[in-house]
Amino acid sequence: MSRSSRPGPAWGTAELLGILLILAGAYWLLANSGIFGFLGWQYLWPIGLIAVGILLVVQRSRPAGGTSVVVRRDGAARLRLNLSMGGGRLRLAGGAAELVEARSTLPDLRGSSRREGDTGLVRLRQDRPGYGWFRGPTGWDVRVPDNLPVELEATAGAGDFWIDLSTVRLVRAKLAVGAARTRLVLGRPSGEVPVAISSGAAEVNVELPAGVEARITASGGLIDMAGTGETPGWATAADRVTVTVSGGVSTVHVLRV
Repeated sequence: MSRSSRPGPAWGTAELLGILLILAGAYWLLANSGIFGFLGWQYLWPIGLIAVGILLVVQRSRPAGGTSVVVRRDGAARLRLNLSMGGGRLRLAGGAAELVEARSTLPDLRGSSRREGDTGLVRLRQDRPGYGWFRGPTGWDVRVPDNLPVELEATAGAGDFWIDLSTVRLVRAKLAVGAARTRLVLGRPSGEVPVAISSGAAEVNVELPAGVEARITASGGLIDMAGTGETPGWATAADRVTVTVSGGVSTVHVLRV
């Protein structure tokens, strides 16, 4: 059901530390054996700095590569997407031709999928976040279809997250973010669409189309919420959005677009 591609093995933080330990162990072994025991600390630390510098230059000069994951529809009539990302930049939007189309700027994206009735269950997770220690933060671009009902559950740490569901047939969404800046763009609902957001020290911007009936509530922690709390027709509307925000020290802005 799924197809993924990724480059060959590359060095990460663990590999670099392993190489440094090997070099240090080899030095002391040879020094204790008397082979070059004349080298004292005054020579050892410059050699160590040179070795680390060489490793960093080699690591930076290697192509970072990226990863892509494509999950084919294969007759699926619904999508349930579970996304887990430690940190970085995330862009999630509609427009996919397949069930899920995702790519990362680093080789840290892994995907799995299975079927449950007519629902395609897709999981995307971040693997080996140590890559970012050398190559900067990762960047994910995830696409889902516009013409299938979508359930979204996303967990992300620190970073910049833009989740544009303006064209997506969203059924429900559950987002958990850490110290992040999150922009959530919602489309016109069909039926009751619950959206739950839990956050740490975060800035959350929720954008709603003009005329959509919505209720936005906040609880827990020190949450500063600015914008519409409940539209006049929410209680009687058949098509409406209910957004609940909970968590720590957060700023929530509700915008009409």
